[in-house]
Amino acid sequence: MAIEKHEIVELKEEQNIYFKRQQLGANKVDGNINHFHDLLEITFILNAKGKIVFSGDTIELKQQQVIIIPPLVVHEYLFNLEVAEYFVLLIPKSTLTEIGIEHSEELFTKVSSLELKGESQARLLQLFNRLEMILENNESLDSCNATLRQSMDFILNEINKVNGVVTFKEGKVSKGMTKIAPLIKILERQKILNISLEDAATSCALSRYYFSRMFKEAFKIPFSEYLLERKVSFALNLMKDDNLSITEVSRKSGFNDLPYFSKMFKRYVGKTPSEVKRQSTIRDKAKIN
Repeated sequence: MAIEKHEIVELKEEQNIYFKRQQLGANKVDGNINHFHDLLEITFILNAKGKIVFSGDTIELKQQQVIIIPPLVVHEYLFNLEVAEYFVLLIPKSTLTEIGIEHSEELFTKVSSLELKGESQARLLQLFNRLEMILENNESLDSCNATLRQSMDFILNEINKVNGVVTFKEGKVSKGMTKIAPLIKILERQKILNISLEDAATSCALSRYYFSRMFKEAFKIPFSEYLLERKVSFALNLMKDDNLSITEVSRKSGFNDLPYFSKMFKRYVGKTPSEVKRQSTIRDKAKIN
C-alpha cells in the first residue's frame, strides 16, 4: 500500500486558499497519520484507488472523484496504488463569502463524494490546471479568485445535478476537538515529537483521563500511538537526506533506542529503515544517470 504524508495546513497572512497537486511516485515513501484542517478540504482524484477513513466510516476512492471534507473532521487517505495523483484545495468559509459563493451548511457538516464523468471531469481538470498555473506564476488575486469562483460554482452545480453521483456521510467532529486542535497545531508547527500525556492534557486544560478519552474518540487511536506515528512520519522525511545515517535519523526523530526505532519503523512502514534508505539511494542514483 502506498502511503502519503499529510500535515495540518495553516494559511499564511497573504493566502486565501491552499492549493497543491500531490503526486505519489512508485518509489516514493512518505508517512501518513490521521489529520484535520480548520478549512474545507476538497480533493480531486486524478489517478488513485484506495479509501478515505473518517469518523469511523469509509469512502472508496475512484478516479475522477471529488471528496469534500468539513473542517475539524479527522481523516486519512489510504492508497492501494503505488502511483497516485490528485489535487488538494483547502479553503476557509470566509474566502467562499469573499468570492461570492453561496453554500449550504451541509457542505461544512457532511463528507461528500462526487463522481465526475466525461465532460464534467475534463472541465474541472481544466479549471484546476488553470488555478495551479495562476498560483505558480504569482498572477493577480483577482485572477485567482475568478478561477476559484468558477471551480467552486462548477463543483456545487455538479452536486446539485440530477445525474451527478453524490454520496453524503456524516462528518462527525468529536466534542473535545475544539480543545485538542490547538495542541495538535502547536506540535505540528514547532515539530515537537515528544510530550508527556500529563503535559498534553494540562495544555488543553483537561485531566489525563478526559484528554485520553477525547483524543481517542477524535483520532481513533491512543495519544501514545499518535506520537509514534508522527515520529515515524518525521523519520521517513529525514530518510531522504543521504548525509544522515540511520542512527542520526532515529535520534532526530525522537527515538532514544535504535532497535526500538527499527521495530516501530517496520511496524508502520512495512519496511526496515535500511530497506527504505537503500531504495532512496537507488532512486537518487537513477536520477543522476
